Amino acid sequence: MHPRPCRSRRPRLHAPRCPSQAARLAQITAEVLAGERAPDQIAGLVAPRAYALLRRRVGAYRCRNRPRVRSAWLRPAGPGAAELGAVVEVGHRRRALAIRVARHPEGWLCTHIEGDFGRC
Repeated sequence: MHPRPCRSRRPRLHAPRCPSQAARLAQITAEVLAGERAPDQIAGLVAPRAYALLRRRVGAYRCRNRPRVRSAWLRPAGPGAAELGAVVEVGHRRRALAIRVARHPEGWLCTHIEGDFGRC
């Protein structure tokens, strides 16, 4: 028996244990950082403080090609929290991206983002 892949039409964090959803959140975040996607498109997935900081970093991953997540992983970080790590290919470079998510009454929410561009 093989595990069934997780599929999601929209970026949601209802099941953060699903690797494909974690990779999707990393991809969307990298696209915002590259200026390829408007930050408003993920506003519902990001806590207000993290969202404000993310908006200030728009363009940090800017390059000719769209950024691509090469690997992503999700690890528990205590009760009601998890940390997502990803390696993102941006042009000819590979960059680090870390996202912390926490359970809230409305679902899972990104509460903090860091990358090799510095804290954001």
